[in-house]
Amino acid sequence: MQINTNPKSTSQYIPALYLVATPIGNLGDITYRAVEILKQCDLVLAEDTRVTAKLFSQFGIKQKIIRADEEVALNAAKAALTAIEDGKIVVLVSDAGTPSISDPGQRVADFIIENGHEVFAIPGASSVLTALVASGFDIKQFSFMGFAPNKSGARQKFFTEFKQLKTAIAFFETGPRLLECLKDLKMVLGNRKIAVTRELTKLYEEKRRGNIQNLIEYYNEAGAPRGEIVIIIARDESEQSFEQKDIESMIKERLENMPLKALSKEVAEITGQKSRDIYEMALKLK
Repeated sequence: MQINTNPKSTSQYIPALYLVATPIGNLGDITYRAVEILKQCDLVLAEDTRVTAKLFSQFGIKQKIIRADEEVALNAAKAALTAIEDGKIVVLVSDAGTPSISDPGQRVADFIIENGHEVFAIPGASSVLTALVASGFDIKQFSFMGFAPNKSGARQKFFTEFKQLKTAIAFFETGPRLLECLKDLKMVLGNRKIAVTRELTKLYEEKRRGNIQNLIEYYNEAGAPRGEIVIIIARDESEQSFEQKDIESMIKERLENMPLKALSKEVAEITGQKSRDIYEMALKLK
């Protein structure tokens, strides 16, 4: 199949899937091109149809919307494929920001490409890029890690992957988990410089910068914040060392649920200590 990879202009679109960025808060951040294609397309796939319907009402958009969240992503992808093969223009939007970044839009895009059709991105707002730019850190290079895991042990293992990175790091977190997340982050990476950003571009936008301990103390006093959170960790090339109490804390968290051998290997990977030394510490603590 011959695929046209260049739509002729911003006002003429070929049958394909278009990933359209929507505002992350301030509705003024929507682009002219986004509104244009949303008004011209034949079908819209949305992560949450209710959220998208509110956006459409603000801009007089009346196109048909179908649900495309994680549970029904494959069905939505099949509906999109059928529409494209019938010569129609299909748009996919997330609840906010650029689709396919930590949302089911990626599955839809993959499906369309695998079936021989093109996917185009209509750029616009992104909470990750907004947080990185607003952090004030060196972001010539950065790594995006998605959502942190829910549980402490899994989070610590997740953060271990950051240790070798020599870039700024961005990831998502929720308000109720933020304080425990920061504690795990400090335990694994040390007292790094970070920025906690929330409600970006909205009325109550907040950015708090400092080292991790500063922000642990702040949120311990202030309580869990509301809204979506993007955390930026500043680039750091210093060697990380762990205090004895931190290593013991990691071991204690795992003693009830993990065999000693597996526990020793995991904590050794996080801390850089020898596995046999961790094993001996675990025996004593047990």
